[in-house]
Amino acid sequence: MTPRMSQSNQHISDLLPAYINSRLDAANTARIRAHLERCQECRHELSAWEAVSGAAHLASASMPLPSPTLMSQVWEKIDAQQKAASQQKSIKRAAFHLWLVFTRQIPLIHKSIWIVRHCRIHGIHASNASQVRPVSHTDS
Repeated sequence: MTPRMSQSNQHISDLLPAYINSRLDAANTARIRAHLERCQECRHELSAWEAVSGAAHLASASMPLPSPTLMSQVWEKIDAQQKAASQQKSIKRAAFHLWLVFTRQIPLIHKSIWIVRHCRIHGIHASNASQVRPVSHTDS
């Protein structure tokens, strides 16, 4: 991380967490050290951040680790949720595909019904049905 530090003598409190965690490059670290030598207010702020950092390390160190069994159960549940989501996605994809196929087939079904009906009305045998042409509404 290379946050920019002001060239003026402004306070550096926003860079102190990164300084404590050694996340700054060498140039910014040197500038912060030089500033801390001159600025009592920033040294006070640094000591407050160090107290917070120490308390966080102490809290995390005193916390017991979860058992391997518990962690494996947690990972199994996460994997199961991901698998279920993946299955749901594939089901939705398949349903969408079927819907597309069905919507493309509706005009063909409509024409087939019309042809069968027309053949029955006019007494045309089914083998000759391929020669039947639908009459448009403009043809009268």
